[in-house]
Amino acid sequence: MKNKLKFGLIASLATALLALTITFVVAGAPTPATGTAGETVLQVSNLSCGACLKTIETELRKNKGMLGMNSDLATGLITVKHTAELTPERLAELVTAAGYPAKVASAGTAANQAGTPGCRGCGPKGCNLPAPAPSKG
Repeated sequence: MKNKLKFGLIASLATALLALTITFVVAGAPTPATGTAGETVLQVSNLSCGACLKTIETELRKNKGMLGMNSDLATGLITVKHTAELTPERLAELVTAAGYPAKVASAGTAANQAGTPGCRGCGPKGCNLPAPAPSKG
């Protein structure tokens, strides 16, 4: 009985310690001042796999002001959340320096690619789905 009590006490303390650690890590994460966060969409070339995206993210995280990144490998679009310390042009330079030529994408780039004839939103590399049938009208 004493062993079960000791194990329960140790497990409870370990759980509480873990919860406190997570709380402090989250609470200590830098948050941008209101109005200073922005998002930049980059059109990136030479992306072939998840390792490419990880390399880019690792390089961007070395810079103060990088908050997060979302990507779409099929379209080559990367959305970077950042503070005003990183300009869209600087982000493109950093990604290009990492070996992946990048340029700031114009507004609606993803929508424009998805709207091209025969495209179902899979991006420039395409997919194996048949093109939609022409509308009769």
